[in-house]
This record gives sequence, C-alpha cells and structure tokens, in this order.
Amino acid sequence: MTTYAYDSSTRTLHATWRCGIGGVARSVARLHERTSDRTGMHLAQALTDLSATAWLSYSDPGLLGEPDREEVLRALRRPHLVEDGLLYREADQQLENAHGVGRALAAVGSAGVVRAVVADVVAELDAVDRALLGDLDGRARQAVVVARLDASPTQIAAADRLLHAVPMGSEELFDEVDSTAACVAAAHWLQAALDVVATVVDEGDPLDVLESAAEEQGADLGGVCTVLQVLQVGNPPLAVVRNLVSSAMQAARGMVLPGDLGPEDDVVDGEPRFTLLDPLRPTRALLTGLVRAVQVCFTVFEERCGVVEEEVARRRFDDAVRAEAARSAGRLLATSG
Repeated sequence: MTTYAYDSSTRTLHATWRCGIGGVARSVARLHERTSDRTGMHLAQALTDLSATAWLSYSDPGLLGEPDREEVLRALRRPHLVEDGLLYREADQQLENAHGVGRALAAVGSAGVVRAVVADVVAELDAVDRALLGDLDGRARQAVVVARLDASPTQIAAADRLLHAVPMGSEELFDEVDSTAACVAAAHWLQAALDVVATVVDEGDPLDVLESAAEEQGADLGGVCTVLQVLQVGNPPLAVVRNLVSSAMQAARGMVLPGDLGPEDDVVDGEPRFTLLDPLRPTRALLTGLVRAVQVCFTVFEERCGVVEEEVARRRFDDAVRAEAARSAGRLLATSG
C-alpha cells in the first residue's frame, strides 16, 4: 500500500511505497501556505487509509465489497459533508475512505490540489487493478510486499522462471514477483529438491534427513516441513499455500480457530496458540523458509553425491532439480490433488 506524508517545511504532500528492494517516493502536491500543518497531515492520513482499503481488494478480495470506480472518484470531489450536525457514512469502507479524502481536500480548499490528488488516486487504483492481472510493473510493484490470499498464474509462472534460473533462490524472487505466487512456485521446487535428495539417501525418510540437517545448521523449517508433508499426500502447492496464508491472515485479524492448529484434542484452554506463519508477514516468512529448505537440500545432496568440488555438486544438483521440477510441472498450477 501507499503511505502518504506531509512535509511541513515545504508544504508538500508525498506518496511513498515499498517495492521489495526499498522504497519509492514521489511528490503529489504542494499545499498553499495558508494551509495548516494539521490539515496537511489529515489529508495524508486520509489518503493512506484509502490506499489501505484499495489494496485489501488485492490481498483478500472477499473481505470488502468492490465499489464503482466512478463513485470513489466522485467522492473525492463531492464528499459527504456535515449537515445540521450530522454526517452520512457509507457502508462500504473504501467508498467511505474516499469521502474522507474528499472532506480533507475540502478543508485544503485548492482546485489544483484536488486535481493532483485525484490523479494520484487514479494511479493507485490502476496499480491495484494491474496487480490483480499479474502485471507488477511501475507502481503496481508494491504488490510484492503485500500478503495475498490468492496467486495469479502469470505471477506463478514468473516465479517459476526465476527458480529455474536459480533453483536455490535469488533476490529477484523476493523483489520482482508477488510473494504468494513465489511461495507456490518455491513449494513446487522444494518438493523437486527433496525428490532429488531421495536419490542419494540410502536409508531413512528424506524428509527426516532434511529436518536433521536443518537442525544441525540452525535453520527453523517447522512450517516448511508441514508444507512438504501436505504436498506428499497429493495436495497441490497452490492449495497448501492458500491454506497456510489464510490461517495467518485470519490470525492477524484476531481470528484463530482450533481447526487451523491441528486436532481439536491438541488445543488446551488457556495455553498459547500459534500459527505456522508470522501473521504480520506470512508470505515473506514462508518464502524465506522454502528457499532456505532448498539450500539445506543442497547441503544434504553435496555430502552424499560423491562429488568433492562444491561447484560441480552445485551444477549437478541444480540440473537434477530442474529436471524433476519439469517432470512434475503439472502440479504447479493445479488447484486440487
């Protein structure tokens, strides 16, 4: 989402957003010198609130309704104002936030500022729409840091290409694609890596070997091992990631259900309850764990493949994982087992 800020020293309204490798900032409008700092900050907060609800339609489309774009833009220019001590509130939160921006603009009282702000809101809404279609160019790139309940096939395919280039993960996987889509692709590639590990493990379950190696290396793969267990019984990566992310997003809103945590008998009243993913950054946390697990798979492979030189072992591992990922490519976009 875009965060707006008001610089009182220059009376300038700025828009800033994160895009994976850092943040982007742009000036939106310069307010008149007669405008109070409080009014400028109020406008910045109202715009931030509007952006937050707009991006909710990307992260969790079913959570809020989707108001007509023209209604939102109309609210910026002709907002509900206080009449006879009363203020009409819209039931739709995004539309109400648009009226909030409109009221803040009315307090500023500048036609030029209204034009500049409306243009910026249009750019923000366009970015959300493009992100929904899997296009993360330009301003829509802020979607890479938004936890999303679903993943577009376009973004899953983009993440798959990045992992084909570097099976053990690259910075681009975190910076250039939707994080939920990256998790789906990474889960697919992790299963391929574990299947490769199975070819060099003489005894024992490859997953147990992976867990032991991770423990020796100080890597916490708790949630990732759960992903692998569910994948191995035939569930596709997309469904597995959706379920995990959904539970974490519900927890972030204060909704933690016993069914999300395991068998009902395992839930003890008064005891702390935990989600497998960090509710504040579920997809980024999961992606980090999945990539780390692929790297641990390589260390297991390297120890057991009979090749002394690390570079040669790395090439063999990468090639084997690519071949296995290609062989099982059908599961990547599957929605059911």
